This record gives sequence, C-alpha cells and structure tokens, in this order.
Amino acid sequence: ERLPSLPPRRPAARGATVAGRPAMDNAGRARLDRPMTRERDAIIVGGGLNGPAMALALAEAGLRVTLVDALPAEVRADPEFDGRAYNISLGSRRFLEVIGVWPAVAAEAQPVSRIVIEDARPGEIAARAPLHFDHAELDDGPASQILEDRFLRRALLSATLAHPRIETRAPLRIAETRFDDARAEAVTEAGEVLRAPV
Repeated sequence: ERLPSLPPRRPAARGATVAGRPAMDNAGRARLDRPMTRERDAIIVGGGLNGPAMALALAEAGLRVTLVDALPAEVRADPEFDGRAYNISLGSRRFLEVIGVWPAVAAEAQPVSRIVIEDARPGEIAARAPLHFDHAELDDGPASQILEDRFLRRALLSATLAHPRIETRAPLRIAETRFDDARAEAVTEAGEVLRAPV
C-alpha cells in the first residue's frame, strides 16, 4: 500500500505553537483521510466457483490477485450453502489438477462411466440409441465426473485463502466497476479504489 507523499512541513514561527490555531499542523492529513487506492495485478469480483478458480490460475502464473466477495468466508464454506452438483468434464478436471484443487475433491467425485442418448418420447419404446459414450474408450479415464457444489466450493475457498499471492477481501461489497484500455477499477461502498491492469 503506497500512501500519498506529504508536503514538507513549514518551520513554526518563533514563539508560535502548533496548537495556536484550531487547524491541524499536518497539511497532508486531509489527503491521508481520502479513500485508499490499492494496486494489484488482477481484481476478481465474485467468490463463487469461477472467481476463485481464475484467481488460483493467475496466482500460479505469478500474478498478485485480489479476490472480492460480498459474503463472508464462513458462509461460503457452509456445506449447506448450495445443494447443486456439477458434471466435471475431463478438461475441467485437468484444470482443477493444475491449480491444485482436484486432490482435495477427488474422493468425493463420482465417475460417469457411460452416457446413452436415446430418441423417444415419454411412454414410448426407445429407438436404438443414436449416441453413446463409454469411459473404457478413453485412455485418461472417465470423460466426466459428478461433484457436489459443497465440496468444490469449499476446496476452492481453502486454496485461495492459503495462496500467498491471493488477497481475499470478504465480506466486501463493490459499488462500481470501471474499465479503460489500461486498467480496471473496483470501487467499494466505503470509497476504497482497487486498481489492476486486469
């Protein structure tokens, strides 16, 4: 955090004191009271699934990342927070391996061994399946795996909180975002300005 530079202090006149007037003797104090500006390599607003995953990918590439979310970490870590499940493709699984999250959730994932797509209306006898996928046809294992949201979300949260190049700001609400060709800015409800090239 880089604070604004202060102007040189003027020497007090002989016989005068810094408390001689109600004004403060530190002429730069007014600038110190302004909302702070923080500079990072990347700012990500949203701590669901995509935000933490992107933060980890950028951090692993050496960038300093600020991850902002309106909800506190303990709420997002609640196993009852979201009851959804996801079909994690082989490509997504490899991505989770690269960012170091897959080992934490692999035991909870259920492989999809076979997929059959049929052409029939409810109550009718299905015609021969026009499409089917079998995991045995792949050398890298199942084409996808089913994983509950609660396991993936908590693993991503733990990984971001532990990463030395990720600053997690939560709970923190963003009031405005601004973009131009050179940088992005996120302004908090308190007036703090977060800046980054991305």
